[in-house]
Order: sequence, then structure tokens, then C-alpha cells
Amino acid sequence: MSASLTLRPICPEDEPFLCALYASTRADELAATGWSAEQRADFLRRQFHAQHAYYQTHFPAADFFVIQADGQPVGRLYVDRSVAEEIHLIDIALLPAQRRAGIGSALVMQLLAEGEKTGRPVRGYVEWANPALGFYQRLGFRATQEVGLHHRIEWTPPDAPAAAEDDGFERFRRLVLRDPELQATLQQATDREEFTALTLRLGEQHDCRFAAGDVDAAWQAAQRAWIERWLP
Repeated sequence: MSASLTLRPICPEDEPFLCALYASTRADELAATGWSAEQRADFLRRQFHAQHAYYQTHFPAADFFVIQADGQPVGRLYVDRSVAEEIHLIDIALLPAQRRAGIGSALVMQLLAEGEKTGRPVRGYVEWANPALGFYQRLGFRATQEVGLHHRIEWTPPDAPAAAEDDGFERFRRLVLRDPELQATLQQATDREEFTALTLRLGEQHDCRFAAGDVDAAWQAAQRAWIERWLP
């Protein structure tokens, strides 16, 4: 990797680039739907705006960066450090032409160096079928829990014990699978924000506490299952 990498905060003018970047991460997935180009573009635009609004709402203290190589935007890096006990890698994505060029590795390794210096684990989520899981494992991450269609991943500083896993979300998931009334209640959610608020409230009522990231992964899994609802 010879490009000079810099990070800068996102701004409203970055929206077209960020939307195109998001679309590039789901191109292979949607190619199998048989949708027209217009249907795919409409779906991706709505999904991007829903994800962007969710991140901004639920991670208000996070750093939202555009990744630049030699001054040109090539990706995004979203990191939340608001919880003292961890560094949360919300998302990292690169344009297809910049993938497998060492850019992602360099940026994630910077986070690992920060985690080692401060004694904090680095955590995130990756879909089961996403080949990026191998990328993270090569950098020392391990899958610690299955949440929806995602692995919860964690890198722990050397010589530091891994944090005990809170199984609150898994207990809630099993409870929902056994309770048709809970299933029906959750299926009433029409958007990500409503799903998150409803899931957190129901989890608390049943003494199952979990992170917003767990809910986010479950919502993305639900959207995969309900994708036909977005067809015109």
C-alpha cells in the first residue's frame, strides 16, 4: 500500500459518495434478486438512508470518517469510543477498486494499536457469509457470539482476559422463538428505529439486557427475511 491515507469527518456533501459506497457493498447480494436497475437503486437508496439515520441516532458520539487515499474518497470508517470499556468498530467499507490493497488492514491495525495502548478490546459485527470474517480473524479477532445473521467479533489486547460474554440477547432470542405473542409484537415494527426501541423495551421487561449493536444486527437479519416487502 503506497497511497497516503487520511481520515476526515463526513459532511452533508458526502451523501452521494456514501450512498454509492453503500450500494457497492450490496451489489452481489442484489444481483441475484432479478430486480430491475431502477428497483435496485430505489431499494439501496432507502436502505442507505435508513442505515445512516440509525447510525447517527444510536451512536451520537461516534466518529464518522471518510477514508481518503491521496486526497480522494475511497471508503468510510465509523468508530464509537463512547463506552469506556471498548472500542466499537461500527463499520468500515471501501470502494471495490481499493479493496485488498492493505487500506482496511492498516486502519483496523491502528484501532488495535489504540486498544493495546488503552487496554480496551475492539468489537464489531460481521455477517455469517461475509468473507470479511476471515480478514478479521487474520488480524486476531475471534467470533464470540451469533446475533441474528451476524457474528459478534472481538479482538482482545495481549495479556488481557477476554471480557465475559453477556448472553442477554441470546436469552431474549430464544424467548422470542418460543413465544408467538412476542414474535407478533416485534413483527409490527415498520422501521429500524421502532424495531430497536421495541426490542430494547421488551428485553428489559424480560430481564434480558443487551447492546444496541445486537439489535442492529437482528434488524438487518429481519430485513433480509422481509426483502420482498420492498418490491413495488
